[in-house]
Amino acid sequence: MEIATSFIYIDWETWNYWPHNLQTRTSDQFKNLPTSRFLQLSQAALRGDFNGLFSELRWLQWFYAHPMVSFSAINLHLPELVVLELSHNQFTASWEGWNSIEAAKRLKVLDLSHSMHLRCTPDLSAFVELECLILYECRELKQVHPSIGKVRSLVSLDLRYCVGLWDLPEEVGELEQLKELVLDDAGIRNIPSSIGSLKKLEKLSASNCRSLRKIPNSIGNLSSLQHLDLHYCFSLSEVPSSIGDLQSLQHLDISRSVIEKLPTAIGRLKKLQRLILTCCTSLKGEIPSEIGSLCSLENLEITFAPISSLPESIRNLSSLKRLDLMGCFELQSLPELPSGLTYLAISCQSLRLPQLSSLIHIEELSIHGCDLQDECITELPSRLLKLHFESCRTLMLHKLEESRFVGM
Repeated sequence: MEIATSFIYIDWETWNYWPHNLQTRTSDQFKNLPTSRFLQLSQAALRGDFNGLFSELRWLQWFYAHPMVSFSAINLHLPELVVLELSHNQFTASWEGWNSIEAAKRLKVLDLSHSMHLRCTPDLSAFVELECLILYECRELKQVHPSIGKVRSLVSLDLRYCVGLWDLPEEVGELEQLKELVLDDAGIRNIPSSIGSLKKLEKLSASNCRSLRKIPNSIGNLSSLQHLDLHYCFSLSEVPSSIGDLQSLQHLDISRSVIEKLPTAIGRLKKLQRLILTCCTSLKGEIPSEIGSLCSLENLEITFAPISSLPESIRNLSSLKRLDLMGCFELQSLPELPSGLTYLAISCQSLRLPQLSSLIHIEELSIHGCDLQDECITELPSRLLKLHFESCRTLMLHKLEESRFVGM
């Protein structure tokens, strides 16, 4: 396999002037490489007649291209192209080079990340075999062209850091093969209800979407969804009860949202392994008793939330290994805890310590802010490897031979 590489080092001090630094590459320079499979260009412009060239090209990397001077090529045909990386460019949807790219019918990966002037994606309907579309950090992107619904082969859609993108087109719901939708740090305000048609979607990540206000009820139709990440969604005040229909869900993170309560339907998530509710400062009152039905739950984190109690049913969480209640200063008491715990973290300004002797598998215990008078630990679990105290001014330790494990 022949590899043709043209690489020009880019000096970031001349970034604003890089159209003047472009190196012109003519078709004559590639005539001796008719069977090249890989081509890398950086800060380069193409010129000339490319008829018959690049007919075997599978992978093209073209970085730091400029639309005003980068495309004066004719007959640029890429019939076998599979991967196209056009990152860090200044293309718009009207760039003349799209005509050549749209003829690449076998394209599977299109990377347009860091396209700094792209406001709308081009018509994508020609890419009938496209599986991966990357629009990472296209900060000026305002619209995903509705033609995306025609790309039925798409498996992964990456829209991270598209801060100017407020909405997704309803046509996203037509992506019947989509397995991964990543919206982290985007400007998304709403997720279209058509998302419920994505029967093969396994991962939906919208972390740090600070303007996201609502999750559609249709999310419950995502029968294959395993990973749902909504942390740092500061405008999200509730999750729909239909979330209980996500029978494949294994990971749910709603940290730093402003949800006020968990839906009781959460108890129907029989495959859920991780439930993360860190710094949900609006989550008040009681945790629903249905949480005790999460038979696969291994990790439960409810930290720095003003919850008042945990349900008695929590003892039924037979798979639970890690329970973190750090910063939950409103907790008045703890029910009997699952005996299978290996990690426990609690804050106990107004909370009596749980009976530790029953936690026979515990390996790490962290206690914060214990100010209760006459509170003491008389016996440590036999398997304990690490004991950590912080701001425990009145906590007493009696007859602890295992004190070598204690960290203050």
